[in-house]
Amino acid sequence: MLVVAALAAIVAIVAACSLTTNLDGLTGAAEGGASEGGVAESGADSPIADGGDGDAGDGGPADPCVGAVFCDMFERDVPAGPWASVYTDNGGTLTIDPTTSTSASRSLAMFVPSSGAPHAQFSTPDYPNVAHARVSWSMKSGAPNRSSLMRLQLDTEGRDAVIEVFMFDGRFAMDENVFGTPSAGYADYALTAGPRADTWQRWTMELDATGATAVGIVTVDGVERVRTTLKNAFPRGVLTILAGAFYVPDGIAQTVHYDDIAVTILP
Repeated sequence: MLVVAALAAIVAIVAACSLTTNLDGLTGAAEGGASEGGVAESGADSPIADGGDGDAGDGGPADPCVGAVFCDMFERDVPAGPWASVYTDNGGTLTIDPTTSTSASRSLAMFVPSSGAPHAQFSTPDYPNVAHARVSWSMKSGAPNRSSLMRLQLDTEGRDAVIEVFMFDGRFAMDENVFGTPSAGYADYALTAGPRADTWQRWTMELDATGATAVGIVTVDGVERVRTTLKNAFPRGVLTILAGAFYVPDGIAQTVHYDDIAVTILP
């Protein structure tokens, strides 16, 4: 939780901006829904490696696609690939980077400039009737800024319930919010340890809404950093994963690399 009330108010305002991105505005649907790694028929998530120095093969799972309904290792020349939507504006960019990765030879570089409220984001296809899901990804971030980095969203009729990994001036947290009713509002849960700058690390974010109350969990390099009961209800709904920066106010130009993104639907 935030240490002082003033910072809490700032984070709430920034997060509100972050979470109000209209998905209807996303464009650039990719052709062909199959990911490069394929979809495994069965199996659990692969073990994860410790974050390395950014060379190929460090910080990634042995096979990120095992058990996943969606998987992308970014081994291509253009960003879109299997993503349902890719969207940039106001100077934000998404490019394939052949100089750093955690598996094979390439990763996705997301860049947002220091001003102009830029966006650079991409979203998966929708998966209906989900109450328990996990997204895992390798990430390397540079200078800390204010942005949403990964969002797990469950949509029901007239209501979107969201958890996300959020970065605010060097502080990383998981937050939750709901658009529609009923809503208990926004809440913020600080990670017990932040990421290492310019270092590939393996992240997971899990939502378990199968019980009476929903639970949100974040791990970094296999270590649990957040596990909390959520304030809001997360009824079974349509799952969408969004990655990238949804809102960056004037500040520091930001580059974040993503690799080996996988989505697993759990019992």
